[in-house]
Amino acid sequence: MGVNGAGKTTQLQLITGALDPDDGAVLRQSPQMRIAYLTQEFDVVPTRTVREEFMSAYADQLDVLRRTEEVQKKLEAMGSGGESGGGNGGVDMEQMGDLLDELQELTSAASDLDVSLLDKKVDEMMPELGFGPDDNDRLVASYSGGWQMRMCLGKILLQDPDLLLLDEPTNHLDLGAIEWLETYLRTRAGDTPMVVVSHDREFLDRLCTKIVETEQGVATTYKGNYSQYVAQKAEKAAAQWVAWEKWNKEVARQRELVDRLAGGAQSGRAAAAEKELERLNSPSEKVEKPFVPKKRAFSFPNADHSGQRVLEIQDLRHGYGGRILFDDASLEVEKGERVAVLGPNGAGKSTLLRLVMGREQPEAGRCSLGSHNVVANYFEQNQAEALDGRLTVLETLEKAAPDAKLMVREGEEE
Repeated sequence: MGVNGAGKTTQLQLITGALDPDDGAVLRQSPQMRIAYLTQEFDVVPTRTVREEFMSAYADQLDVLRRTEEVQKKLEAMGSGGESGGGNGGVDMEQMGDLLDELQELTSAASDLDVSLLDKKVDEMMPELGFGPDDNDRLVASYSGGWQMRMCLGKILLQDPDLLLLDEPTNHLDLGAIEWLETYLRTRAGDTPMVVVSHDREFLDRLCTKIVETEQGVATTYKGNYSQYVAQKAEKAAAQWVAWEKWNKEVARQRELVDRLAGGAQSGRAAAAEKELERLNSPSEKVEKPFVPKKRAFSFPNADHSGQRVLEIQDLRHGYGGRILFDDASLEVEKGERVAVLGPNGAGKSTLLRLVMGREQPEAGRCSLGSHNVVANYFEQNQAEALDGRLTVLETLEKAAPDAKLMVREGEEE
């Protein structure tokens, strides 16, 4: 199922219970229902290895294992006389009884949680997501956003969810990875129901069988994929325009009758027209005018003309941990050109942008911006890290463009 309209992420948070509704309730099939949520910003720990990251999906099971090991060590110590207590050979029988009871509960929990299968499940999941044996001990931080998304998806699938929530899953993916994700969700996720929030129309077309649109605080369900939803909505809007215009004409006609006939010899007809007008305006008969969203217009000040040469990259060499991303690479960008950087996840596209911005220094070669009126800026993949969550939206914009702040306030005063 796809979700379209305002508040899409909020709807997913309401389903998971991360937010409480102002009114009404979110009903689940059962209290034990497992809901897995793939957020827009990846929930990974950069300092973990890839295998540790996958195993973190089993936090409850790992806690059981850890506590079981602690209890067993305590019992072994007590049995060998390592821990002394009251009578009976220095062994605290009450403490031992409590530990044996806890061990029995932990053993039962371990059985329910399939603790013995954890490694096997991770071993089976990793190759399905494109990870090989050599990736086990690599740090999460060494992978691109697309590969980190695969880790997040793998972690939630390892939890064997009853419902899968995907919030903008294609945001950081290259075309090949998007195709892989579509195929994986269609074939490997089985019959697990999914709720998908995405601005990728092709992704929704290939994956979704139902679209839920939220508009003006009302949720409407359309059967089919995104393209079918668009067609159905257009038909519905056209039909509503026809119905509204017909209703509007009839209301105007009845109102004209009331105004023309009231107070005269035909007051009876006027009263009938008033009654008909009252019926037409009742909740069951009134036809609302179709909603037309306002168009937003933005105007930007004219920028100063830059020099002909905007960017120059010469003999660039760069990589990480012995892996070379660029070797003897050169590029020249001139005024007016639009350059697309293509490559699979992990090829170094974002790294190249950071080198251009001076956020990283190349191993060899140079990246230099043009010297005349060239102002560079950078929209990062992970905006959760780039933005200061303590600031309001307006404060964020004012901080980024303090001169624009003055123009806004002068405009308000006028």
